[in-house]
Amino acid sequence: MARKLTGFAFYRNLLKGLKRQVREIEGPEPRDLRRYYRSYASVLERARPEPSSREEFLESTLAAGLALVADFHTLDQAQRQYLEVIRALCDAGQRPVLALEMVQASHDGALADYLDGEIEDEGTFLERIGFFAHWGFDFSHYKPILSYARSAKLTAHGINTTGGLKARDLFMAKRVAEIKSENEGSPVVALVGDLHLGPRHLPLELEERGLHPVLLFQNSESVIMRRLRAGAEPFGWFRIDEDRYLVNNTAPWIKVQTNLSWLEHGGEGLCAMQGYCRPSRSGGGDLGDVPDLTESIHEYIRVLKDLFALKLKRDDDFQVFTMKDLDFLNGSYFRKEPGRTQARIIEDGRALFIKEGNIIYIPMLDVNRTVQEAAHYLMGAELDVGKGGGCFFPPPPLFRQRLRRLEAHKPDAPLPHARADAPRGRGFRAPSHGQGARLCPAPPQRSQGYARLLQRHGKGRRLLKAFRHGDAALSEAGR
Repeated sequence: MARKLTGFAFYRNLLKGLKRQVREIEGPEPRDLRRYYRSYASVLERARPEPSSREEFLESTLAAGLALVADFHTLDQAQRQYLEVIRALCDAGQRPVLALEMVQASHDGALADYLDGEIEDEGTFLERIGFFAHWGFDFSHYKPILSYARSAKLTAHGINTTGGLKARDLFMAKRVAEIKSENEGSPVVALVGDLHLGPRHLPLELEERGLHPVLLFQNSESVIMRRLRAGAEPFGWFRIDEDRYLVNNTAPWIKVQTNLSWLEHGGEGLCAMQGYCRPSRSGGGDLGDVPDLTESIHEYIRVLKDLFALKLKRDDDFQVFTMKDLDFLNGSYFRKEPGRTQARIIEDGRALFIKEGNIIYIPMLDVNRTVQEAAHYLMGAELDVGKGGGCFFPPPPLFRQRLRRLEAHKPDAPLPHARADAPRGRGFRAPSHGQGARLCPAPPQRSQGYARLLQRHGKGRRLLKAFRHGDAALSEAGR
């Protein structure tokens, strides 16, 4: 029997490719952020967790009276897991108090008014809490949490502030301690960025105030990949030690892809503005769940047909595959050229149209990649394979111009900014199309990150070493 192409090595390389694209956009991480990250990563790199259950985690939470739940801000499954914990506590007869990093502590009044129904308009609420200035991730991921808190008449507090990561640890610890002292009879459950769960960060600050929280990590790449390689079940609930738990509900390549999509396009902001796609559903069970893109791609194809007056072209003779459907690569076509090279392109985390079988491969819902491959299908032309994978990516004229400028750029000079009016983390609210207000932040420019990589590593060295291996985590250090 032929060996499957989509084994452990394939997923490991897919993950590497996605991380490389993230680093091309963001550039190398600042040294202080790398140091901060080590405390978080050290827990999961050494962890040999034992199988556990949600019920065991809830019992520990009730005994401690305080839990910190890790949040990967671009992955909606992370926020749904938090909501699942809140629901389970309510079902057990508890009245949990929500502590949310997504809201500044100074906006507690507006948050209370929204939950009480005094602020009915969602847009007004987001403006009152400065959501786009201080947070900027997709609000549709967090809205179900607030909707449930409103219907269950739960209390919620903002715990965030401006400043660096360490300063925010100090502030959040003080604020959580105040919330806990005001709600002695109720468990306090905080949703904070995963980096803050490092043992030398927020947990240490809380312990110095006499609080000993239970920690819930989510979706550890180290644990998932280690267990996949050993042939063990990577998903489910695990216990790391007495006070630390882990729940894996999403594959790491899905997790990193949500970060990449947000960096490039502001999540679904552009899609929401166009009105052609549904709310994101990036999480899921086994190896991750992504939305069925057939309907969205069909809509794009129809728009392109109208735009270019291609009235005789078929628009429904295609197959759509995503990250959760990679078993199609085990077909015999991908064991010889050009299929072998096309499989390597997919392994590198790229979208692709394959004329054999009219296959449209989209890693996740992403407006640029979706339109690009819809156009390739409509024109009936995939890119020429040639002698290698590089011919799949002929740089467009604008990108060639940027590369020439970057190559001539002196390492000591300021980096070129493609858009001076597009600071990272800022954005505007796109039309909701019935799905609530969405954020469409100005995407960071890939050329800036690439320039920093060139400065640090030189054009002749492999860029694979420029991205971080291990558990991915998001930072909002500049917010």
